[in-house]
Amino acid sequence: LRRSSAASDVYTRQITRWLVQGGSFGQEIHASGLSDRLKAAGYATRLQHVAIGKGYAYRVLVGPSGTRIEAEKNAARLKSGQQLAGMVIEFP
Repeated sequence: LRRSSAASDVYTRQITRWLVQGGSFGQEIHASGLSDRLKAAGYATRLQHVAIGKGYAYRVLVGPSGTRIEAEKNAARLKSGQQLAGMVIEFP
């Protein structure tokens, strides 16, 4: 817990989730295809639309996991079961 600087003396807690980025694509249709494939295999996925320069990227995110260790286990499962070299990322 972290003490808030607010006059009300309220405590706040930073919540961090861990995700595995399974892929990043320049076209949404490709990201959706991977997301659908992973969902069919039992993974919880979501797409993230990110502005990059003058274009966009579509990230396929797997998770969330409550700890980095759990996310690393998911990344290992993605590598062995789906042949994806996922990257563990922190997501507030």
